[in-house]
Amino acid sequence: MNAKKQTEEASSNESADAGEKEEHELTEEERKEKALESYRQAGKIAREALKKGVSLCKPGKKVIDLIEEVEGYIIEEAGETGGIGFPMNVSINNVAAHYTSGPRDFTEIEEGMMVKLDLGVHVEGYVADHATTINLSDDPALENLPVAAEESMEAAIGMLKVGAKTHEIGSKIYEIIKSYNYNPIRDLSGHSLERWIVHGQKQVPLIPVPTGNVIDADDVIAIETFASTGEGQTHPQNYGNIFQLMITRTPKIRNKSAKRLIGFIAKNFKTLPFCHRTWSKEIAVPRFALNELINSGIIMEHKILSDIKGSYVAQSERTVYIHEGEIEILT
Repeated sequence: MNAKKQTEEASSNESADAGEKEEHELTEEERKEKALESYRQAGKIAREALKKGVSLCKPGKKVIDLIEEVEGYIIEEAGETGGIGFPMNVSINNVAAHYTSGPRDFTEIEEGMMVKLDLGVHVEGYVADHATTINLSDDPALENLPVAAEESMEAAIGMLKVGAKTHEIGSKIYEIIKSYNYNPIRDLSGHSLERWIVHGQKQVPLIPVPTGNVIDADDVIAIETFASTGEGQTHPQNYGNIFQLMITRTPKIRNKSAKRLIGFIAKNFKTLPFCHRTWSKEIAVPRFALNELINSGIIMEHKILSDIKGSYVAQSERTVYIHEGEIEILT
Protein backbone atom coordinates (compact mmCIF):
# COMPACT_ATOMS: atom_id res chain seq x y z
CA MET A 1 0.00 0.00 0.00
CA ASN A 2 1.47 3.36 -0.97
CA ALA A 3 1.79 6.30 1.43
CA LYS A 4 -0.93 8.35 -0.25
CA LYS A 5 -3.47 5.52 0.02
CA GLN A 6 -2.51 4.91 3.66
CA THR A 7 -3.04 8.59 4.43
CA GLU A 8 -6.44 8.61 2.66
CA GLU A 9 -7.61 5.51 4.51
CA ALA A 10 -6.39 6.85 7.86
CA SER A 11 -8.21 10.12 7.24
CA SER A 12 -11.39 8.27 6.28
CA ASN A 13 -11.22 6.07 9.38
CA GLU A 14 -10.64 9.08 11.62
CA SER A 15 -13.69 10.83 10.11
CA ALA A 16 -15.84 7.74 10.62
CA ASP A 17 -14.64 7.39 14.22
CA ALA A 18 -15.32 11.06 14.86
CA GLY A 19 -18.83 10.76 13.45
CA GLU A 20 -19.54 7.66 15.52
CA LYS A 21 -18.19 9.33 18.66
CA GLU A 22 -20.27 12.42 18.02
CA GLU A 23 -23.46 10.34 17.75
CA HIS A 24 -22.69 8.39 20.91
CA GLU A 25 -22.24 11.65 22.78
CA LEU A 26 -25.76 12.83 21.96
CA THR A 27 -28.46 12.67 24.62
CA GLU A 28 -31.52 10.50 24.02
CA GLU A 29 -33.60 13.55 23.11
CA GLU A 30 -30.91 14.81 20.75
CA ARG A 31 -30.78 11.41 19.04
CA LYS A 32 -34.55 11.43 18.61
CA GLU A 33 -34.48 14.93 17.14
CA LYS A 34 -31.66 13.99 14.77
CA ALA A 35 -33.59 10.90 13.64
CA LEU A 36 -36.78 12.91 13.13
CA GLU A 37 -34.97 15.51 11.06
CA SER A 38 -33.52 12.75 8.87
CA TYR A 39 -36.97 11.21 8.45
CA ARG A 40 -38.34 14.62 7.48
CA GLN A 41 -35.64 15.14 4.87
CA ALA A 42 -36.21 11.66 3.47
CA GLY A 43 -39.96 12.27 3.39
CA LYS A 44 -39.58 15.54 1.51
CA ILE A 45 -37.40 13.91 -1.15
CA ALA A 46 -39.80 10.95 -1.39
CA ARG A 47 -42.79 13.25 -1.95
CA GLU A 48 -41.07 15.11 -4.78
CA ALA A 49 -39.69 11.90 -6.28
CA LEU A 50 -43.15 10.33 -6.41
CA LYS A 51 -44.59 13.45 -8.02
CA LYS A 52 -41.88 13.18 -10.65
CA GLY A 53 -42.72 9.52 -11.18
CA VAL A 54 -46.42 10.27 -11.65
CA SER A 55 -45.62 12.95 -14.23
CA LEU A 56 -43.46 10.47 -16.17
CA CYS A 57 -45.92 7.57 -16.02
CA LYS A 58 -47.50 7.89 -19.46
CA PRO A 59 -48.18 5.42 -22.29
CA GLY A 60 -45.05 4.79 -24.31
CA LYS A 61 -42.67 5.39 -21.41
CA LYS A 62 -40.19 2.59 -20.76
CA VAL A 63 -40.39 1.37 -17.18
CA ILE A 64 -36.61 1.26 -16.79
CA ASP A 65 -36.31 4.88 -17.98
CA LEU A 66 -39.00 6.00 -15.54
CA ILE A 67 -37.25 4.25 -12.66
CA GLU A 68 -33.79 5.53 -13.50
CA GLU A 69 -34.98 9.13 -13.84
CA VAL A 70 -36.74 9.02 -10.47
CA GLU A 71 -33.92 7.19 -8.70
CA GLY A 72 -31.43 9.61 -10.25
CA TYR A 73 -33.40 12.46 -8.70
CA ILE A 74 -33.38 10.72 -5.30
CA ILE A 75 -29.63 10.14 -5.41
CA GLU A 76 -28.94 13.74 -6.40
CA GLU A 77 -31.23 15.23 -3.75
CA ALA A 78 -30.12 12.95 -0.92
CA GLY A 79 -26.43 13.62 -1.57
CA GLU A 80 -23.73 11.98 0.50
CA THR A 81 -25.95 11.50 3.56
CA GLY A 82 -28.61 9.34 1.92
CA GLY A 83 -29.99 7.66 -1.16
CA ILE A 84 -32.41 4.99 -2.25
CA GLY A 85 -34.11 3.34 0.73
CA PHE A 86 -35.97 0.82 -1.41
CA PRO A 87 -35.54 0.36 -5.18
CA MET A 88 -38.38 1.98 -7.06
CA ASN A 89 -41.19 -0.46 -7.86
CA VAL A 90 -43.33 -0.08 -10.98
CA SER A 91 -45.84 -2.88 -10.51
CA ILE A 92 -48.41 -3.27 -13.28
CA ASN A 93 -51.95 -4.72 -13.25
CA ASN A 94 -52.01 -7.93 -11.14
CA VAL A 95 -48.43 -7.42 -9.90
CA ALA A 96 -48.77 -6.08 -6.37
CA ALA A 97 -45.18 -5.47 -5.31
CA HIS A 98 -41.44 -5.87 -5.85
CA TYR A 99 -41.24 -5.29 -9.58
CA THR A 100 -38.21 -3.20 -10.45
CA SER A 101 -36.43 -3.31 -13.78
CA GLY A 102 -33.46 -5.55 -14.41
CA PRO A 103 -30.58 -4.27 -16.57
CA ARG A 104 -32.42 -5.13 -19.83
CA ASP A 105 -36.10 -4.41 -19.26
CA PHE A 106 -38.09 -3.48 -22.38
CA THR A 107 -41.48 -3.12 -20.63
CA GLU A 108 -43.44 0.00 -21.57
CA ILE A 109 -46.36 1.77 -19.91
CA GLU A 110 -49.52 1.23 -21.96
CA GLU A 111 -53.11 2.44 -22.04
CA GLY A 112 -55.38 0.30 -19.86
CA MET A 113 -52.76 -0.45 -17.23
CA MET A 114 -53.06 -0.14 -13.45
CA VAL A 115 -49.61 1.12 -12.44
CA LYS A 116 -48.28 1.21 -8.87
CA LEU A 117 -45.32 3.48 -8.14
CA ASP A 118 -43.60 2.64 -4.86
CA LEU A 119 -40.31 4.08 -3.61
CA GLY A 120 -38.18 4.55 -0.52
CA VAL A 121 -35.68 7.27 0.37
CA HIS A 122 -33.19 7.21 3.21
CA VAL A 123 -31.20 9.93 4.95
CA GLU A 124 -28.57 8.62 7.37
CA GLY A 125 -30.34 5.24 7.22
CA TYR A 126 -33.77 6.62 8.20
CA VAL A 127 -36.26 5.57 5.52
CA ALA A 128 -39.46 7.17 4.24
CA ASP A 129 -41.75 5.05 2.02
CA HIS A 130 -44.29 6.44 -0.42
CA ALA A 131 -46.57 4.87 -3.04
CA THR A 132 -49.54 5.65 -5.26
CA THR A 133 -51.51 4.17 -8.17
CA ILE A 134 -52.04 5.57 -11.66
CA ASN A 135 -55.15 4.18 -13.34
CA LEU A 136 -54.73 4.25 -17.13
CA SER A 137 -57.83 2.13 -17.70
CA ASP A 138 -61.26 3.39 -18.75
CA ASP A 139 -62.99 0.29 -17.39
CA PRO A 140 -65.75 1.47 -14.99
CA ALA A 141 -65.21 -1.65 -12.85
CA LEU A 142 -61.71 -0.40 -12.02
CA GLU A 143 -62.55 3.24 -11.42
CA ASN A 144 -62.76 2.93 -7.64
CA LEU A 145 -59.88 0.51 -7.17
CA PRO A 146 -57.28 3.24 -6.43
CA VAL A 147 -59.96 5.06 -4.41
CA ALA A 148 -60.41 2.03 -2.14
CA ALA A 149 -56.65 1.82 -1.50
CA GLU A 150 -56.33 5.57 -0.89
CA GLU A 151 -59.42 5.93 1.31
CA SER A 152 -58.52 2.94 3.49
CA MET A 153 -54.98 4.30 3.90
CA GLU A 154 -56.27 7.71 4.96
CA ALA A 155 -58.67 6.14 7.47
CA ALA A 156 -55.82 4.07 8.91
CA ILE A 157 -53.64 7.16 9.27
CA GLY A 158 -56.51 8.87 11.07
CA MET A 159 -56.48 6.08 13.67
CA LEU A 160 -52.76 6.36 14.41
CA LYS A 161 -51.92 7.61 17.88
CA VAL A 162 -50.02 6.48 20.95
CA GLY A 163 -51.81 3.38 22.25
CA ALA A 164 -53.57 2.55 18.96
CA LYS A 165 -53.79 -1.18 18.19
CA THR A 166 -52.71 -2.33 14.76
CA HIS A 167 -55.30 -5.12 14.51
CA GLU A 168 -58.08 -2.55 15.00
CA ILE A 169 -56.57 -0.43 12.22
CA GLY A 170 -56.47 -3.55 10.03
CA SER A 171 -60.18 -4.15 10.58
CA LYS A 172 -60.96 -0.61 9.40
CA ILE A 173 -58.81 -1.04 6.27
CA TYR A 174 -60.61 -4.30 5.49
CA GLU A 175 -64.04 -2.74 6.03
CA ILE A 176 -63.40 0.13 3.62
CA ILE A 177 -61.84 -1.93 0.83
CA LYS A 178 -64.64 -4.52 1.03
CA SER A 179 -67.23 -1.73 0.88
CA TYR A 180 -66.02 -1.08 -2.68
CA ASN A 181 -66.41 -4.81 -3.48
CA TYR A 182 -62.66 -5.36 -3.76
CA ASN A 183 -60.39 -7.58 -1.70
CA PRO A 184 -57.54 -6.37 0.52
CA ILE A 185 -54.37 -8.38 -0.01
CA ARG A 186 -54.16 -10.44 3.15
CA ASP A 187 -50.48 -11.33 3.06
CA LEU A 188 -49.21 -7.76 2.64
CA SER A 189 -49.25 -5.12 5.35
CA GLY A 190 -48.08 -1.78 6.58
CA HIS A 191 -45.01 -1.81 8.79
CA SER A 192 -42.81 0.08 11.18
CA LEU A 193 -39.53 1.58 10.01
CA GLU A 194 -36.26 1.57 11.90
CA ARG A 195 -32.78 2.81 11.10
CA TRP A 196 -31.38 0.76 8.18
CA ILE A 197 -34.48 -1.45 8.40
CA VAL A 198 -37.38 -0.94 6.00
CA HIS A 199 -39.70 -3.60 7.40
CA GLY A 200 -39.67 -3.34 11.17
CA GLN A 201 -41.25 -5.61 13.77
CA LYS A 202 -44.65 -3.90 13.96
CA GLN A 203 -47.12 -4.85 11.25
CA VAL A 204 -50.37 -3.11 10.25
CA PRO A 205 -52.54 -5.80 8.65
CA LEU A 206 -55.12 -5.22 5.91
CA ILE A 207 -57.56 -7.75 7.35
CA PRO A 208 -59.09 -8.51 10.76
CA VAL A 209 -56.74 -10.48 13.02
CA PRO A 210 -57.17 -11.44 16.70
CA THR A 211 -54.29 -9.39 18.10
CA GLY A 212 -51.62 -6.98 16.97
CA ASN A 213 -49.05 -4.44 18.06
CA VAL A 214 -49.51 -1.26 20.09
CA ILE A 215 -48.34 2.05 18.64
CA ASP A 216 -45.84 3.90 20.81
CA ALA A 217 -44.49 7.45 20.83
CA ASP A 218 -41.63 7.94 18.34
CA ASP A 219 -42.78 5.00 16.19
CA VAL A 220 -42.45 5.51 12.46
CA ILE A 221 -45.15 3.62 10.58
CA ALA A 222 -45.63 3.10 6.85
CA ILE A 223 -49.36 2.71 6.32
CA GLU A 224 -49.56 0.64 3.14
CA THR A 225 -52.80 -0.62 1.61
CA PHE A 226 -53.58 -2.86 -1.37
CA ALA A 227 -56.98 -3.36 -2.99
CA SER A 228 -57.47 -6.14 -5.55
CA THR A 229 -60.07 -7.43 -7.98
CA GLY A 230 -58.51 -10.88 -7.54
CA GLU A 231 -58.17 -13.32 -4.67
CA GLY A 232 -56.54 -10.85 -2.31
CA GLN A 233 -53.53 -13.17 -2.04
CA THR A 234 -50.13 -12.84 -3.66
CA HIS A 235 -48.26 -15.61 -5.44
CA PRO A 236 -44.47 -15.23 -5.58
CA GLN A 237 -42.95 -15.47 -9.03
CA ASN A 238 -39.79 -17.49 -9.57
CA TYR A 239 -37.46 -14.51 -9.55
CA GLY A 240 -36.93 -10.96 -8.39
CA ASN A 241 -34.51 -8.10 -8.92
CA ILE A 242 -34.55 -6.80 -5.33
CA PHE A 243 -32.25 -8.22 -2.66
CA GLN A 244 -31.33 -7.52 0.95
CA LEU A 245 -28.40 -8.31 3.23
CA MET A 246 -29.73 -10.32 6.15
CA ILE A 247 -26.73 -10.07 8.50
CA THR A 248 -24.74 -7.22 9.97
CA ARG A 249 -21.33 -8.89 10.00
CA THR A 250 -19.27 -10.33 7.15
CA PRO A 251 -19.22 -14.16 7.29
CA LYS A 252 -16.43 -16.40 6.05
CA ILE A 253 -16.92 -16.84 2.30
CA ARG A 254 -14.52 -18.82 0.14
CA ASN A 255 -15.67 -17.70 -3.30
CA LYS A 256 -13.71 -14.56 -4.18
CA SER A 257 -16.48 -13.06 -6.35
CA ALA A 258 -19.09 -13.58 -3.64
CA LYS A 259 -16.70 -12.08 -1.08
CA ARG A 260 -16.21 -8.99 -3.25
CA LEU A 261 -19.94 -8.64 -3.75
CA ILE A 262 -20.90 -8.88 -0.08
CA GLY A 263 -18.22 -6.34 0.79
CA PHE A 264 -19.65 -3.93 -1.79
CA ILE A 265 -23.22 -4.50 -0.56
CA ALA A 266 -22.33 -4.04 3.12
CA LYS A 267 -20.48 -0.81 2.37
CA ASN A 268 -23.04 0.74 0.01
CA PHE A 269 -26.45 -0.56 1.16
CA LYS A 270 -25.93 -2.05 4.64
CA THR A 271 -29.22 -3.84 5.42
CA LEU A 272 -31.37 -1.75 3.05
CA PRO A 273 -32.82 -3.45 -0.05
CA PHE A 274 -30.97 -3.01 -3.34
CA CYS A 275 -31.36 -4.22 -6.91
CA HIS A 276 -29.28 -6.06 -9.48
CA ARG A 277 -29.61 -3.16 -11.91
CA THR A 278 -27.81 -0.87 -9.47
CA TRP A 279 -24.92 -3.00 -8.25
CA SER A 280 -24.18 -4.53 -11.68
CA LYS A 281 -23.16 -1.06 -12.89
CA GLU A 282 -20.67 -0.65 -10.07
CA ILE A 283 -19.07 -4.05 -9.65
CA ALA A 284 -18.53 -6.84 -12.18
CA VAL A 285 -19.17 -10.24 -10.60
CA PRO A 286 -20.88 -13.31 -12.09
CA ARG A 287 -24.49 -14.05 -11.21
CA PHE A 288 -23.51 -17.29 -9.47
CA ALA A 289 -21.79 -15.19 -6.79
CA LEU A 290 -25.11 -13.61 -5.90
CA ASN A 291 -26.85 -17.00 -6.06
CA GLU A 292 -24.33 -18.42 -3.59
CA LEU A 293 -25.14 -15.65 -1.12
CA ILE A 294 -28.88 -16.21 -1.60
CA ASN A 295 -28.61 -19.99 -1.15
CA SER A 296 -26.57 -19.54 2.04
CA GLY A 297 -29.17 -17.19 3.55
CA ILE A 298 -26.81 -14.24 3.61
CA ILE A 299 -28.87 -12.40 0.99
CA MET A 300 -32.68 -12.50 0.78
CA GLU A 301 -34.36 -12.25 -2.61
CA HIS A 302 -37.58 -10.21 -2.70
CA LYS A 303 -39.52 -12.09 -5.35
CA ILE A 304 -42.14 -10.36 -7.48
CA LEU A 305 -45.56 -10.73 -5.85
CA SER A 306 -48.71 -11.03 -7.97
CA ASP A 307 -52.39 -11.76 -7.49
CA ILE A 308 -54.05 -14.12 -9.98
CA LYS A 309 -53.69 -13.53 -13.71
CA GLY A 310 -56.27 -11.11 -15.11
CA SER A 311 -56.78 -9.28 -11.82
CA TYR A 312 -55.82 -5.70 -10.98
CA VAL A 313 -54.23 -4.32 -7.82
CA ALA A 314 -54.04 -0.74 -6.49
CA GLN A 315 -51.72 0.51 -3.75
CA SER A 316 -51.32 3.55 -1.50
CA GLU A 317 -48.64 4.26 1.08
CA ARG A 318 -47.49 7.05 3.35
CA THR A 319 -44.99 7.21 6.20
CA VAL A 320 -46.09 8.68 9.52
CA TYR A 321 -44.19 9.74 12.66
CA ILE A 322 -46.12 9.35 15.92
CA HIS A 323 -45.49 12.09 18.49
CA GLU A 324 -46.82 11.99 22.05
CA GLY A 325 -49.90 14.02 21.24
CA GLU A 326 -50.13 14.06 17.43
CA ILE A 327 -48.98 12.47 14.22
CA GLU A 328 -46.78 13.89 11.48
CA ILE A 329 -47.24 12.66 7.92
CA LEU A 330 -43.76 12.52 6.40
CA THR A 331 -44.64 11.55 2.82
